[in-house]
Amino acid sequence: MSCNKSMELENSNSIASASDNELNDQVDAEILRELNVESIQDLKKMGIELKGLLRESMPASRSNVLMVRVRDSSSRSIDALVEAQLFRSRSEAAAFLIKKGLEATAGMFKEILDKSEKIRQLKSEIRGILGTVPDDVLDKDGLSEVT
Repeated sequence: MSCNKSMELENSNSIASASDNELNDQVDAEILRELNVESIQDLKKMGIELKGLLRESMPASRSNVLMVRVRDSSSRSIDALVEAQLFRSRSEAAAFLIKKGLEATAGMFKEILDKSEKIRQLKSEIRGILGTVPDDVLDKDGLSEVT
């Protein structure tokens, strides 16, 4: 390649790079306006504060393992939280979302738990009426298979 062509290529790369930088700056400025922040530093600070709040809302340790299948859209949302470094893992992000979902539906779940407790009490009363029933006679629902 001739020296002139090499210089032309370098100049065109510099122009393209400058155009890309200007475009990136315009996009960054538009995003900052939409988020109502003045600078990238402010945005980073907001992210750090949000990350801290999210971490504070999670218990230090979670000892229960729960395997779940989720839709693609849910998986993408969880991955986005991890990619944004709001959570260290998909497990942590999913645990946070489950916790928030349960908090948002606390009234309904209180009612469900109350009803479940009544069902347990009724089963216990039925067992008391029948006397002691050997475990091998009970089916998976705790009901006697003997009629």
